[in-house]
Amino acid sequence: MIKIVAFDLWNTLIYHDPKYKVFSKISKTLDVKEEVFWNFMEKTWLINSKMDEKLFFTELCKYLNKTECVDELIKIWRNDRIHIYKHSKELLEKLKKRFRLIIASNAEPYTKKILKNNGLDVYFEKIILSSGLGVLKPEKEFFIKILKILKEKPENICVIGDSLKDDIKTPKKMGFKTMLIDRNNKYGKFRGIKIKSLYQLLNCLYNI
Repeated sequence: MIKIVAFDLWNTLIYHDPKYKVFSKISKTLDVKEEVFWNFMEKTWLINSKMDEKLFFTELCKYLNKTECVDELIKIWRNDRIHIYKHSKELLEKLKKRFRLIIASNAEPYTKKILKNNGLDVYFEKIILSSGLGVLKPEKEFFIKILKILKEKPENICVIGDSLKDDIKTPKKMGFKTMLIDRNNKYGKFRGIKIKSLYQLLNCLYNI
């Protein structure tokens, strides 16, 4: 029986402004591929709860020998707009009446403030981030630590996310219930439990 619903955050409940393209702007300012930025972010900010945005961008610019860009990058980052997927709050309000809800996401510490600023923090019993755990999904250790924090069996937890690699494969092997949200049919051949929108989530959870 499902007792806890563990949501991924980015591109599951919220997303970056597609017109602003914050990661593209940062990469162009640094004159590097987005992959370089992401790789550095994963090795630093996403697994370090004590790193704020100023320290991250300072370290990033040092790494790339472009220390003159720090202030500009922070400005680009802060000007990004966060959007909430349609039905998110309505869905969370209903789910909270029946399940314990948590966030389990690869994210930097500032993400907690983003949740609060958008009125989403009130729906979650716990907000568990990779930056606080010191390890990223899809590592098995990430999900082991979640089980220790929640003191619950994996079969009583349903993990929901948009990435087959990061959110679904590892917890499924460990005995968690899983549900893939695939808005654009990226995983057309996937044969597990899959939904196209959050609107479908409620009925699927009741039928697992």
